[in-house]
Amino acid sequence: ENFQTWSGLQTECYSTLYHELYSKEDFLFISECGTDLWLNPAGRSYASQVFYYDGLGVASGQARKTWQQAYSVIATCNSVINNAGSVTGGDPEAVKVLAAEAKVIRAFMHLTLTTYFGPITLCTTEVGVSNTAPVRNSLQDMDNGVHQECLQIQQHQQRNRSYRLKQD
Repeated sequence: ENFQTWSGLQTECYSTLYHELYSKEDFLFISECGTDLWLNPAGRSYASQVFYYDGLGVASGQARKTWQQAYSVIATCNSVINNAGSVTGGDPEAVKVLAAEAKVIRAFMHLTLTTYFGPITLCTTEVGVSNTAPVRNSLQDMDNGVHQECLQIQQHQQRNRSYRLKQD
């Protein structure tokens, strides 16, 4: 796979975070409305799903959009991570750094989904690989998976001292 194409796909890992998840009201409702930061002046009947988590699920509304966006980011990250070994024409160290960034974003999205929806399926396969019988991982499995991924990234950075963000 060509480095330019692959790195362009890696950039898409950030796209939903910037353009949708944290810039629209959908995730705001999911992350804040059920807390005591918001009051519902219309009473319990209005928007009870997001204000009181009454029947909140991924079948419709803000929860569905948040769920779909997070899994979309995870799928993009999976494609980047799983194809990093076949990238040609680029700096091998840049490939490692960009793949590590995709791992961080994937871990963050798994953590976000687990935080708001409870146990979910830990997804590490690319789009096109169908799992017709997904099983939700336990919270401990999710925690272990995210922790292992972060340890791998940390070990890579310590070995290579490669950091993308630098202070001027």
